[in-house]
Amino acid sequence: VAGRFFVCVLELNFTTNVSKVDVAVSDDNDPNGVWRKYRIESKQAIGGNDYWLDYPGFGYNKDGITISGNMFPFASGPYGGTQFILIPKAPLLSGAQPTVTAFLDAAGRTVQIAETHDANISNLYGIGLNSTTALALYACTGFTGTPNVFKTTFPVPSWEYCESAAPSRGGASLDTLNDRTLNAEFRGGHIFTAHAIASSSSDPTPKIRWYEVDVRSWPTSGTPVLDQSGNVKGSSGQSFFMPAIGANAVGNRSIIFTRSSSSISADLLFVARKPSDPPGVMGAPTQLATSRGNYRAGAQRWGDYFGIQSDPTDDTTFWGAGMIIQSDGSWTTEIGKWTIDNGGGGGGVIYPPVAVSTRLGTYQSGTLADVLASDDHFYDVSSTPSILGEIAGVQLDFTINRLASDVQTLTFSTEAITNLFSDVTGTFFLFNWSTNTFDAIRSFTLRNEGNESVQVVLNSTAGLSQYINQSGNLRMVLRGLTPLRRGGGISRPFLLRTDFGQLSVEYRN
Repeated sequence: VAGRFFVCVLELNFTTNVSKVDVAVSDDNDPNGVWRKYRIESKQAIGGNDYWLDYPGFGYNKDGITISGNMFPFASGPYGGTQFILIPKAPLLSGAQPTVTAFLDAAGRTVQIAETHDANISNLYGIGLNSTTALALYACTGFTGTPNVFKTTFPVPSWEYCESAAPSRGGASLDTLNDRTLNAEFRGGHIFTAHAIASSSSDPTPKIRWYEVDVRSWPTSGTPVLDQSGNVKGSSGQSFFMPAIGANAVGNRSIIFTRSSSSISADLLFVARKPSDPPGVMGAPTQLATSRGNYRAGAQRWGDYFGIQSDPTDDTTFWGAGMIIQSDGSWTTEIGKWTIDNGGGGGGVIYPPVAVSTRLGTYQSGTLADVLASDDHFYDVSSTPSILGEIAGVQLDFTINRLASDVQTLTFSTEAITNLFSDVTGTFFLFNWSTNTFDAIRSFTLRNEGNESVQVVLNSTAGLSQYINQSGNLRMVLRGLTPLRRGGGISRPFLLRTDFGQLSVEYRN
């Protein structure tokens, strides 16, 4: 809205009872230039005790920003509720000193302030859980005059608390943050949020609950209403948690989240819905990334925040950020990008393989079912000698249901590993129906642990119709190679293990 970048960081010192919120604002739309920095008091005295602000939420509209946070005592005392810090935007943009106003809701529970895309909206909304049957909606007003915070509650379908530790491969468990909401977004008069809940009254395995709320004319008049809500649940034994929800200009909604189980370290997935979908329904989960290793054993904090945004250049493409686990057992942030087929705003239709076969080498084990999900069940092929070295290849066949001329972008995703520590080069090949040969598309290093997730993206400038025949068939080969060693030495045999394959097709408008 303002064409600026904002950064919000907590400052905390338990020795001296310091609790500040540090905010930095870029002076223009280039984040590599000058930043103006503000140090804002967030400590409050509640019941005679000093309290500090934790787990900040951050949101904005055209007139101001609001920072929310849960209040905890430095020494003793009960939970203190949610603090709201309201700051007018104009002084922050010019580098002047702003007037800061703080409010406290003693009954507040992890309120997320909405990012507001509507450039003419004066109210700034926040949302959190009031109970297992109701949401609490907040409106921050008066940024250019007399600031104030209003609150109301309204009913939602009941839910139950999920388990706080979701199983992860290798004996680890990941903190689900229970019912905590992770983000909020306001668009077109509606506010969106999501959190984890129990799968059922008898099963505490986490699943996702999401909400879309019509704020109507509140707080001026009227009452907000729940427009729709829904759940996103994994298959048996799979935990879905850490959801962040977003919306784009053409009415799509999407959620990015974590999936884990006793056999899955942590996958980064998204689901989405189109305006034409039935109320409360999200599509099938699609994988963005998978962890390459196992997290540290025992219960571990996970995520805290996941994020999702609509790309400002087209306002249809989604970008999402979340956590996965590296091969050394540490965590890393993964960023993904996707679009949704909405009949007018882009593609992003997901196609699983319809067949898998051994193209090079010797078949060992596995079926099509083993490449349909990231679950440590592999289609295995052992290498065979060739003039290039030891070589193995797996072919995945796909079928799309629209004309090749409609296709704008093809994205192939695979997960594969080998049993060697080094020297194995992977290459994507696509079958060219015009020349009846396979074209090399991209090479990369195949790893020997975790599930190495690799993508190759082709747009229409690459002549996509040559890779799609009149029946909508595509053939992709993933080849592994250990080259002949220098001086005429022999290459090392290996096992190519393919765990997952998927095709995403973006169609023209």
